[in-house]
Amino acid sequence: MAGVFGSGNNYNTATGIDGGEAFAAVNGSSNNYNTATASGGGIAGASTDGSYNDNNTATATGGSSLAVAGGLGSNDDNNTAIATTVTDSVGGTAIAGYFGDNNTNNTAIVTNGNNSIAQAGGGDAVFSGTPGSFNTNNTATADGADSFASAGAGSDNNDMLAANAGPGETDIVP
Repeated sequence: MAGVFGSGNNYNTATGIDGGEAFAAVNGSSNNYNTATASGGGIAGASTDGSYNDNNTATATGGSSLAVAGGLGSNDDNNTAIATTVTDSVGGTAIAGYFGDNNTNNTAIVTNGNNSIAQAGGGDAVFSGTPGSFNTNNTATADGADSFASAGAGSDNNDMLAANAGPGETDIVP
């Protein structure tokens, strides 16, 4: 689903393959050039529930993977979320530049998902429910089962932070 439930949403692409569900520029206005791709039962959302969110990319691959980039706020641009889960595992969640305003150039990557979470820039949508704004150039990588990485999420004005977690590890850089 691309460019629906709003106005002025242009050049957005949503692709669902093999049971994947993809949403780009949904529930907002003036969201442009967003791309969501989901396959193998994953769910991807790029620029959902907000306005003026541009150039966000969300990719979810594998059973119950979730990737969300930009949205639930305004002016969240150039964010990338990638969640990859091994088939038949509990999904991983990648959240970048989501849940707040003016969050740009954030990257969240989950590999070998299996109950792993990476969130970069924006709010802490996973645990505290605290929005975050003006977070830029943050990177979170969760690689392996039960890993959690959070960089520059859940507060304001966080720039150029990195969090990396391996299997069973937690790395939080506020």
